[in-house]
Amino acid sequence: MTSDPIEITLSNIRPDRQLHYENYQVVSVVQALWGAITQNMVAISLNCAGADVHLYFYLEDESPFDRKLVGEISEGLEALQFTSVSISTHITITGATLQTSQINGRLVYRRHEPQASA
Repeated sequence: MTSDPIEITLSNIRPDRQLHYENYQVVSVVQALWGAITQNMVAISLNCAGADVHLYFYLEDESPFDRKLVGEISEGLEALQFTSVSISTHITITGATLQTSQINGRLVYRRHEPQASA
């Protein structure tokens, strides 16, 4: 019996190929986002359908600058792949409010919104 916390954690994780693939993509998206998140980005999520990766960007306002940045983030994610992977980006203009139920896939980033005092 081992007391190594890493070994215990890894031995209790269900081996699921798709989950491991999606986890790799989440880590890669976080790396591609490094220094690229703007105030206009309300949320960013990811969904893997088989090997296809779908990135969802939720913007508060329309912005050519942010659209260009989304393209650069997608290129950064593509550079982190070991093989050719289909990466699709989807941009939704949401305004300042976005409900969690409106987010597609797995949430990677959500802008902090201060709550009004009661």
